Amino acid sequence: MANVRAGAGQPKCEAGQLGLVTIWVQSDSEDDALERARRVIAGRDYQSVEELTTYREQSTHLPGATGPAGDAAGYFSMRQQAVEQGDGLFELWYPDETKRAAQ
Repeated sequence: MANVRAGAGQPKCEAGQLGLVTIWVQSDSEDDALERARRVIAGRDYQSVEELTTYREQSTHLPGATGPAGDAAGYFSMRQQAVEQGDGLFELWYPDETKRAAQ
């Protein structure tokens, strides 16, 4: 997971817009997970990337992890979509506050 600034080629936002990226990776080690995440991020042409942070997920401890109707159903759906697209990437773009203030 890392904060990023969008590059000129980002289709869902404007260049320079702040966002958060998450890359779900299954690996044998944290080093392997970081290496894969860095490759995914490098392929996205972000303007800037802040520190990449890792979190070890243990799904059995999340509320609703045992059934699709539980509290975590939305989270699991988002994660599944990211994994199915092949690179495990999920991007969240924050609203551009400068545009909001001008309105």
